[in-house]
Amino acid sequence: DLIEREHRREPGRRAILVILSDGKATGANGLTNLRMVAHDIAQRGLAGSVVIDCENQSRIRLGLALELAKNLGAPCISMTELNAESVTGVINAI
Repeated sequence: DLIEREHRREPGRRAILVILSDGKATGANGLTNLRMVAHDIAQRGLAGSVVIDCENQSRIRLGLALELAKNLGAPCISMTELNAESVTGVINAI
């Protein structure tokens, strides 16, 4: 809603949606809702998106941040790769 409102206010300006995800889908139908919302955001094309994967780097990973990024058509940066250069590169590419 915020992105749509800002787009109506300033149509020439493109928003950047930054999503921090721990890779866990919580709540009832969390994974289904995640896919649906990500697809909707990507279809509207009102914002460039980037997903920052904050999931614990343990042996068991769910990989939902990467799935979210794919559904958005967005890059996914792991917390271990996060630095000024990687963020700048992604933002410039969006």
